[in-house]
Amino acid sequence: MRHYAFNVGDYAAATVHLSDAEDLAYRRLLDAYYARELPLPADVDACCRLARASSAAAKKAVETVLREFFVLEADGWHQARCDAEIARFSEKSEKARRSADARWTGSERNANAHANALPPQCEGNATHDPRPTTHKTPTPKDKGPVAAAPLPSWLPTDAWDAFLEARVAMKARPTERAKGLLLGELSKLVSQGQDARAVLEQSVQRGWRGLFPVKPPDVGKPGSKQQSRDSTASAIFGDGHGKPDERIIDGQAERVA
Repeated sequence: MRHYAFNVGDYAAATVHLSDAEDLAYRRLLDAYYARELPLPADVDACCRLARASSAAAKKAVETVLREFFVLEADGWHQARCDAEIARFSEKSEKARRSADARWTGSERNANAHANALPPQCEGNATHDPRPTTHKTPTPKDKGPVAAAPLPSWLPTDAWDAFLEARVAMKARPTERAKGLLLGELSKLVSQGQDARAVLEQSVQRGWRGLFPVKPPDVGKPGSKQQSRDSTASAIFGDGHGKPDERIIDGQAERVA
């Protein structure tokens, strides 16, 4: 047995009176019992070798433990709990073996039945494989690469290529699906009166990953910097700032000494 059930509470209650040497001898004798799945040898010296007891005190501990916890029979020293655990383990192993044999026999019977149900082998040198044929279900990895969408005639290819290169430089290389979506967005902007080249160049210039309407210059618009500057000048110099002075001044200039 590679492992066995060990009840700590039961062991502690039964061995609380043992010395350290006797406790060590008992544990080693139990390990030897389960590992061999046999009673311990009737010879005490042989049991001492199993327990690795070499000193006189260690040998005395082995003899004490044998007489207290084991029973000497014709085939060796027996321990009731060890015998019960080994018997239970053997029964469990035998059931597992019978179950495996039953599964194997059933599988072999089904395979033979399937082979007998197959049509006769065609003439030739081909050999028949009785194993059932399985068909692989295609997975998404089996599909080929996505085909690139054709470019529209109105698209300036040089500006489009420059935009894609800028995306790659930003470590945002677009997939074929993404390219199709970008072309759809650009087509929508063109239908709204936007210039395709201007839209592409704007995104390249500003480092944008997407495409957006071209923003017109803000000169002269309400809230622009130019209007702000004009308003400030008017407040300082009056409403006539920036307009030609059309007033006529009559009289003669006099020299001031």
